[in-house]
Order: sequence, then C-alpha cells, then structure tokens
Amino acid sequence: MSILFIIMILQIVALNNAQNIQCSYKPPNKDEVMYKVSNPNPNQHKRSLKANNIRIKIHYDSTVSNLPEEKSNIVKAVFPLAVDYWQKTLMVRNSVPVLRLSPTCRAKEIVTKNGVRCCLFGCLKRSRCGEVYIPKDHLQRCKQTLLFSNNHCIPSGPNQGKGLSNTDFVLYVSSGQTDRCRDGNTFAYAAHCQLEDSMDRPIAGYINLCPDLLGSGTPSHVISVFLPTIKHEFLHALGFSVSLYAFYRDQDGRPLSPRLANGDPVYDNKMNLYKWSDKIIRPVIRNDWQVASGNISRVFNMMITPNVLREARSHFNCSTLKGVELENQGNYGTAMTHWEKRILENEAMTGTHTQDTVFSRITLALMEDTGWYLVNYSMAEDLAWGKNLGCDFIEKSCFSWIQHRLLSQSDPSPYCVRIKSHPLITECSADRKSMAVCNLVIYDNPLSLEYQNFINIPGLEHNGDSNALAHYGGSVLLADYCPFIQEFIFKVDKQSKAFECQHDENMPPKKENFALEYYGQDSTCVFHSRRWLKSDCNKIISWYHYGSGCYKIFCNSTALYIQVLNYTFECIYQGQNISFTIYSDGYNHRGGLICPPCFATTLCNNNYQYCLTTTPDDAQFKLNRVKHNLPHHSVVTCRSEPTPIYLLSQKNEIIVIFIITRMFYQFWGS
Repeated sequence: MSILFIIMILQIVALNNAQNIQCSYKPPNKDEVMYKVSNPNPNQHKRSLKANNIRIKIHYDSTVSNLPEEKSNIVKAVFPLAVDYWQKTLMVRNSVPVLRLSPTCRAKEIVTKNGVRCCLFGCLKRSRCGEVYIPKDHLQRCKQTLLFSNNHCIPSGPNQGKGLSNTDFVLYVSSGQTDRCRDGNTFAYAAHCQLEDSMDRPIAGYINLCPDLLGSGTPSHVISVFLPTIKHEFLHALGFSVSLYAFYRDQDGRPLSPRLANGDPVYDNKMNLYKWSDKIIRPVIRNDWQVASGNISRVFNMMITPNVLREARSHFNCSTLKGVELENQGNYGTAMTHWEKRILENEAMTGTHTQDTVFSRITLALMEDTGWYLVNYSMAEDLAWGKNLGCDFIEKSCFSWIQHRLLSQSDPSPYCVRIKSHPLITECSADRKSMAVCNLVIYDNPLSLEYQNFINIPGLEHNGDSNALAHYGGSVLLADYCPFIQEFIFKVDKQSKAFECQHDENMPPKKENFALEYYGQDSTCVFHSRRWLKSDCNKIISWYHYGSGCYKIFCNSTALYIQVLNYTFECIYQGQNISFTIYSDGYNHRGGLICPPCFATTLCNNNYQYCLTTTPDDAQFKLNRVKHNLPHHSVVTCRSEPTPIYLLSQKNEIIVIFIITRMFYQFWGS
C-alpha cells in the first residue's frame, strides 16, 4: 500500500503518527526588548495625519555571507521580495528622518522622574538584537544613571551613530547554528527587539536562519516555499504577536489596554506578558458545541478589533459573528499568536503551512487594528476557504457542518470524509489551483472528546462502534483534527511530482498522461466524472489513482470552456458531466470531466452567464445545442476486447503532504 507522509522541508514524519510539532517558544521577557525608544522628529510636533509606505531595511549579519553560495544567494533573493510586499501593503504615520536604536543596558532600564529612560550603570559595549550585534552606526549615545544619582541621566560612551535614513523598521538577519537550532527541527526563529516611544510601534527585529536546515533544490522551488514563511514572520515582528497585543492603539492613537503612570501596560509576571484588554481579545463561551458524543462547552479566544470583525463578517457572510478565533492549541508560541487553523485553513497567519498560503483582508485588517498602520487592501490575496459559507460554518464545529451536509446529501467541502486509501481518489484544492487529497486518517489512539468529529463515515464499516470512529480525524492537529482537502505530491522511485496546475514543470510525460492533463498559467483543477482509461487493440490501461486533473480553461460572455489537447468542450452549467474518447499517441483515452463552479478560477471574471443559476429545463435546452464534434479518426475501433491492466508502482509510491508548522517567531520547528 502507499504510505502517507508529512514532510517538513528536509524532514519526513509519518502521518500515521499525527505529530504536529508544537512551538515551545516563550515570548521575550520585558528585559529583552527596549521600549520607548525616542527618535525626535524636528519637523513633526504631533502625530502626522499623512501616512507613507513603511520603509524597511534589511541588515545581513556576516553569518549570512559565510553560508555556501547557493544558500546565501537564496536568502538574499527572498528577503527583498518579502520587504517589497510589506512596503507596498503597510503605511505608517510616525516616520522619522533618521532612525537610531537604543543601546542595551548593562543592568536594567529605569525611567527618571521627568520621564527620561536611561540605563542603570550604563550600557554594554556591544548591543544585540537577537543573535546579531547592532552596528554602532545604528545606535544612539548611551544615557546612564548611577544607583544614588536621584535618577539623573548623563550621556556616556561613544557618540551616537549616523543612524538609518529613510527607515521605519530594520530587520537583522543572521544564520548561525545556535543552541536553538540544534534540536534538529528549528528552521529559524525571530522576534521584535525595540519599540518606539510615541506609539509603541516595533522599529527593530531579527531573524536567525538555522543553516543546516536551509532548503536545497532549484532556487525557484526553494523561494516559493521560503518566501511565504519569511513574510509570515515579518508580520509577527511588525505586530501580529501575543507580546504586542497590549500595545495596540485605536485609530486616534489612544491605547486600547490600561496603562500605568509611566505609560507602560500592566505586566503579568505569571504569563510573562503585558496584559491586553477585552477591547482586543475576548473569551467567548459556546455551550452548544457539537461533537460525536453530543453538546459540550468550549471557550474560544476571539480577536474582536473593529476592522478584523468587519472583514471576517464579510468574508464568511455572517453578520452576527463576534470575532475571529485565535489558535487554541499549543503554548503562547502557537496559541493566541495565529488564526485558528480550523476556520482559516490556508490563511498565511495560521499556525501551520499546509498548502498555498494567502495573506487575506482579515490579516491586513488586524495590522490596521494595531493603530500603527494604514493598509493597502489591494495587496490582499483571495482566500477561498470558508468564503460565503455563513454562520453555520464559522460559529459551529466541523462535526456539525459535516453531519448536516451529509444528511442533506451535500458536499461537506471544504471539509471532507474520504479516508485516504488505496486507490487514491484525488480532489481539487479550495482555490482550484492544485490537485489535492482528503487528509482523513486513522490514529492508533482515540482522539480527545472535543476532537471526535464522526458518528459515521461513508463507506466505513464500523458496526455502530463509536470507539472505532474516535480513532479517525484529519492529519493536522491545529485544525482540531477536522479533515480537509489538502495539496500533496507523489514521490515515486525518489522522483517527486507536484500537482500545482499553473506550474508547467509539473506536466507529466506523454506515456504517464492518462487523463490528457495540461499544466500552465491558464490551467485549473477540474474533477473527473469517472476513472480514465487508455487503450489500444491489445490492452486497456488504467491508472489506479483518479478523481481530478489539471486542464486549460477559458471563458467568453456565455460559457466556460475546458480544453483537452486540441479539443474544446463547452460547460453550460456547473456540475455538468462531459464524457468523451480522444485518440492520442497511439491510444484511445476515455474519460470524463465535471464542469467547475464559476468561482473556481480567477481566469474568468464573474460577468458571464455560466455563473447564473440554470434551471433543469434551461440546462437541457442549452445542452441540446452543444456539439462536441470530435473527428472520426479520434477513436480507434478494435475487433476484439483488449485485456485490462491496472498500472501502479505500489512498492515505490509515496504520497507526500506538506505541513510546515508555523511557530511564534520560529519557522518549521519548535
């Protein structure tokens, strides 16, 4: 049988073990961050009303240059792309002509009676941001005080550096094999290290890349995997962080959480965090949460800031939504620092990366709700997951959604109930950009009560044994074990094949292209209506795995068209079944396709009649005029029935599902 695997970059973990690695990161202690760093602007006496695109500067530590050339080049290719995206997306109001950072205190920072912050017993000779020593040119001059000086600050040490011009945020990038890298799982880790004084906005942060786990392969492939994670971690340092919520402000610059007399939020020594108010996150109790055993009570921490609430209500089409759930599993490295995976599956700011990630309007709205940024929403990427599915999807359990859809004989998408088995029946991802598979698997031990999502699974014989069903769940722990359709790759005889439709390098060789697929920029995933066969007069060959494939799609004002080789098939309505036989490369290829919904591809706009609801009578009228005129020579007629052969390399086949765990300030590790 084929074996299902989770892959984390260079590390493969068996999916049957269901080990989603949780983050062990703890948010930085307050002594590890410099707060209220002052950079006076002589041309600005109050908060500017004009917003400008954020200016981000990258400083590479020497450890990056010391990497092998291939790895160093990839690092230096990816970071500018991430910088470009966030510079086009975020705008700040409180820019300064020159940014200078505060040097690190030798003992601790204190606040004088007149509100000046300075270091007890002076500053260290070298100041750090994460693993990187900050260049002296980036630093202000040290302000120090002595224990019995009545909090009187005096300048000490070298003069201030020339600073960073045209900079609102500086990121220090290193690549050292540190203790945190040696656990074998940590790809990288990051954090903010300094906040400015007027609005508490982060102005400096760092990322350390663990060199042993930096990806190898073609630069384009590594960049496509690496870039979304760098953008994700950028956002943690810029504002989406459990250690920054207490510093959020409203759009007029007023703090959303209570402040002490010195202007700081209240610090919770037990949590090692500054405490946020219920204007930002509020617990919501749901007493009617349905699972296999009945209703239970669960508490959810909801982000309730106004722009997030507006965008989420619009996306899910749920006007009563109280907020957006934050991740409930893991410690503060994962929980509370990402969106809940169950409801925002491939949103880039969930805790695991399972497939093509997008930065949605919901995430950009949170950045606006920090009070530090204005947002260019045109940079948001389309999130297909959960779109317009209503309150039943966003406010209820996946058990409730799946069971209701099954009872009404409807597709439970975006969840699924097909157990990964042999032969593999493939699906399409929610955005139709890739072939995918349902990640429903069986576990050795029963899942916890709140994660038992089945009272029946179609096609599974369980003889009413609820304990047997308790072993079934999705492969992603952070999604509350809710099974969903997930992208994958095949690995046969050490050769990998991906199934992203728009990448032409995924095109199969002719002899393996049973379903006459096409991969390229104008390709979309389409469901098969039957198993595809190819035959000549001697044999019929069938690939064991079937269910979906990639095909060229285009539209006009009245219809959507699917192209197979040089033949074009017209779709009159979604769900329409098109069957045909095409002769190619010495074989008859017999198969069928199911016309996709109009929203299935971004290649067509929404202003064509195919998108409109079609009644059965109208559909039949339109179908009567559709002629799929294949030439006579497209089919070879044989005198006798050929012998069936099912083609599959069972021993050497591996199905690989990508799951990249998102850590709070860590990539792909714990």
